[in-house]
Amino acid sequence: MNPKNGLDLVFNYYRSGRVDAGDATCRALLQESAPLETPLLLALGMIAQQAGSRLAIDLFGMVLAATPDHIDAHFYLGNALLQDGRLADAEASYARALAVAADHADAIYQLGVIAHLQGRLDEAIARYRQAIALQPDAPAKLGNLGVALDAQDRFAEAAHCLRQALALDPQNAETFFNLGNTLKSLGQTDEAIACYRHAIELRADFVEALDNLGVALQEQGVLEEAVACYCRALALHPNWPPTLANLGVALREQGKLDEAITTSLRAVQLGESAETRIAFAQAVCAASPQQLANVQAGLREWVTRAIAEAWGRPADLLSPSLALVTSNPVIGEMFDRATNSGRETRDAESLFAAEGLAAVADYALLIALLENTQANDATLERFLTMTRAALLVRAGNPVHADEALAFWCALARQCFINGYVFAETETETRRAKELRDEIAAMFSTGTPVPPLKLVAVAAYFPLHGIAGIASLLPQAWAPAINALLTQQVREPAREREIAAAMARATPITGEVSQRVRQQYEENPYPRWVKLPATGKPDLLTAMLKREFPLVPIGPAGATSPLEILVAGCGTGQHSNATARAYRHARVLAVDLSLASLGFAKRKSEELGVNNIDYAQADIMELGKVWLPSGRRFDLIESVGVLHHLDDPVAGWRVLLSLLKPRGLMRLGFYSERARRAVVAAREFIATHGYGSSAEEIRCCRQEILAQVHQDGAASSLAPLLRFSDFYGTSECRDLLFHVQETRYELPQLKSIIQELDLDFIGLLVEPAIRRQYDALYPGDPGRTNLDNWHVFEQRYLETFAGMYQFWVQARD
Repeated sequence: MNPKNGLDLVFNYYRSGRVDAGDATCRALLQESAPLETPLLLALGMIAQQAGSRLAIDLFGMVLAATPDHIDAHFYLGNALLQDGRLADAEASYARALAVAADHADAIYQLGVIAHLQGRLDEAIARYRQAIALQPDAPAKLGNLGVALDAQDRFAEAAHCLRQALALDPQNAETFFNLGNTLKSLGQTDEAIACYRHAIELRADFVEALDNLGVALQEQGVLEEAVACYCRALALHPNWPPTLANLGVALREQGKLDEAITTSLRAVQLGESAETRIAFAQAVCAASPQQLANVQAGLREWVTRAIAEAWGRPADLLSPSLALVTSNPVIGEMFDRATNSGRETRDAESLFAAEGLAAVADYALLIALLENTQANDATLERFLTMTRAALLVRAGNPVHADEALAFWCALARQCFINGYVFAETETETRRAKELRDEIAAMFSTGTPVPPLKLVAVAAYFPLHGIAGIASLLPQAWAPAINALLTQQVREPAREREIAAAMARATPITGEVSQRVRQQYEENPYPRWVKLPATGKPDLLTAMLKREFPLVPIGPAGATSPLEILVAGCGTGQHSNATARAYRHARVLAVDLSLASLGFAKRKSEELGVNNIDYAQADIMELGKVWLPSGRRFDLIESVGVLHHLDDPVAGWRVLLSLLKPRGLMRLGFYSERARRAVVAAREFIATHGYGSSAEEIRCCRQEILAQVHQDGAASSLAPLLRFSDFYGTSECRDLLFHVQETRYELPQLKSIIQELDLDFIGLLVEPAIRRQYDALYPGDPGRTNLDNWHVFEQRYLETFAGMYQFWVQARD
């Protein structure tokens, strides 16, 4: 091969993208014409690298074999190795280049790139700054420095660098995109939107910029244009999961639930991530049974995973999951039989019929429901009550094998979750106690315990209360039994250990505080199983500006770490969620109840959440402990707590005294209007003389269910069946039997907020409620007019059935 013709051929192949042909021709040329001159080898290596050929590594190696100190060869070899993913080798090549010339700005910069890729941000930033000092007018270096600073949440510095980069290279779409991301993190959404638009003008196929523009517009409530951006992005990249997930969320917020669930399902099928899973769960939670039925086959498997892995709040997933469960004809018929049978019927054969048990035995979605959330549905409760009675009968019959063991274990775990709230006949109670005594005797004699008998007992009594139960723990069990023992024996033991060692921050002396504490020692609330999935931790102010884009929010939470107080953390559902939600958060969670704190901290251990300190404390005493020390918080959250104090406003003042200037508060109070049924139930309880023991709570619930069944929707107690707390012993005690409760209306809260000199930021409500409010009050786009909300609640009485949850900010 003529060397000149060969070289021309190699160059042409590489430049046209025919890498294999270029490699083959280059190798032939090297064999026939070696040794080639160093400049030619260097040029071949550079063009091979640009074409994506790994042969570039060999070509630069040949240069260095002949000229070991060739600085350009070291640098370009580093580039080729970096392109090939060999970061350590690339780093070594750049270091050799710097050994030859210590002021090689590009080699210094590339070392910064490698450190950046490996997450060594401090080193990356130092390298970038060193390179920029040598080449001040290098836009790429300034741009990467900005991105690294952004990754450290140093947004103001990042924005400055990115703007410098754009001043040098105003046509760089990527830099506009990165600046948009930084400005969005700073809460400057309008400016971020402008940057995304510039990026798209410069590069029409910039999918990520279209997607982020859609997100920013969506956060400002501009849903139609947001959807248009997502659709443009998907026209370019039809199978891009993040954009599909974002589109699903926007469609859900528009109320287009059929499209939302189809789009979100496609997103999670194409690529699982925290974002696609969350979007799918949100769509499922919002959909009606008919909308779920309209979706393609295979939805059930994804919903099963969503509830088992808590892609959303498991309690919110119960209703749609139950719709899918009962769409199975055999199971649906069993539910109908349970609903239509007499209250005292416990006939297993009439419930399961011929094939019924087989239908539920391996029905993964039903098992996931029972294991992961409280069964907050009257029809499901009726079915499970009869099913438990059937289990008790089967456990007493040695003929039956354990063909449905996983299902029975899930049922027993559900009974533990709901605090054994199901009704039981005297016959059942007697049989269950006899069976409990029987297996207790087996412990003492070392007789093997039949699994089904153990499970049946666990469906009526918590196993940790049986003497000798620990002897079962070392034994080999089926996975379902082992999980049951963990729930009912191992975990309660760990909670007791934690509670015994819990720090006591304040005394608990007030009469009401002592009574409230005693209630939660006996009935920790709530007995939750899993927290919903979250994306990456967020910045507090960024989250608030997304939630309330039109409301001015002063600078807050700028310190690192972000100091948060959760006042009244209960069993830790709130404190664990908060600790995972915010970047650089350090949480102090306090509660009156040691039993609740034991549960909370065990859950933190289970979740791997290590940025929470727990302590027993009385809110009314906190100021005496921390005010003298000067301890203050950026954020204080107290949701569903202050209304249980003897003087809620006095407790609010104590918390406010612990807040930093411009600090934020997230609070929750009961609504007088939304809890009309609760007030009626309290009158019912007083009239019938019910106490708050577990047995009395069970009896009271059954009387309420009977009255609602008799009177239907006309019953003043009927709305209780829509309260999830009605379906568990601890939860029902908190709902109907609480020792102290104050309810409010919005004008009262407005007056208190003004009296405490706080700025109202907004109420937390679902998208559907926001749409209703916006239609009624277009003149209040920020949704901050509490007088309007008061009228709105009079029109939609159950808007705040959970409670009023809202954000306020302290003034300077």
